[in-house]
Amino acid sequence: MSDKSKNWILAIALTVAFIANSAFAGLFKAYDQENPPVKMDNSEICHDEDSSHYEITKNFTIFGSLEDCLDAGGSLPNE
Repeated sequence: MSDKSKNWILAIALTVAFIANSAFAGLFKAYDQENPPVKMDNSEICHDEDSSHYEITKNFTIFGSLEDCLDAGGSLPNE
């Protein structure tokens, strides 16, 4: 097996492992107006649509649920 083939297999395996990790599974969830994503800001605070900072949070990582965001190391806002 060539090195190029080994690299492709490794890349695929790492991608599958990343997607399978429950903390990141929410990143691949479909979003809509009834199910907006949770935003983790640069201070690692998780904002769901009920947060007073949700609309003004511009630099963030998205999560499928508040639980996914908290599991990834985020915290709740002090509101």
